Amino acid sequence: MHPFAPRDQVTGYIAMIDSLQDQLKAITGFDDVSMQPNSGASGEYAGLLAIRRYHESLGETNRDVCLIPMSAHGTNPATA
Repeated sequence: MHPFAPRDQVTGYIAMIDSLQDQLKAITGFDDVSMQPNSGASGEYAGLLAIRRYHESLGETNRDVCLIPMSAHGTNPATA
């Protein structure tokens, strides 16, 4: 959806995004999720933080190594 689209023309998008957020929270157990499109380093950093916090919640604070395959692209969120 275009950021300058009139509010009265995007009610379907907003309903779909709100529903997806609720579903993702239910599936992941997260308190909240962001639908902001992350890319590149910001997306990878957000992914690494989520993984780190997951391990911390299990008491696995010693897990501090991230393996990145040679085929990883620098702007690919899957790198994380």
